[in-house]
Amino acid sequence: MNTFDSFIQQNKENSKFLNLQPGETFIGIFKGAVQKTNRFNNSVIAYNFLSAEGIKKEWENGSVVVAKKFRNITVGTKVELKCTASEKINPNNNKPYKEIAIFVDGKEVQLPKESTEAEIPVIDQDDIDTEQIPF
Repeated sequence: MNTFDSFIQQNKENSKFLNLQPGETFIGIFKGAVQKTNRFNNSVIAYNFLSAEGIKKEWENGSVVVAKKFRNITVGTKVELKCTASEKINPNNNKPYKEIAIFVDGKEVQLPKESTEAEIPVIDQDDIDTEQIPF
């Protein structure tokens, strides 16, 4: 490792911000999240972690999918973030988009199943016994 690589690696490790690149993984304790506006004036969630080295790390992400995955992860949970290259290519820079997989206890966190209209039972008004409903 040359001087430049060493400098870059040291600054990345000591930075309070997470900026994962494809092939990189981060493991830390989830410390909570807050909604905020980033420097580009976009609404994002700032996820906060404590690294194994005891460094506070913040990861800004504006994905609703990621927010839904974090919805049921409690503060204090050990979380692993794995970054991979997407098959989709960013037309502005011709590079692949990043995909982040979230793991808890070695298992990838999946999107929670959401109800659909087909799963909600339809009740016929004639089947409701109004005499048993206290008003």
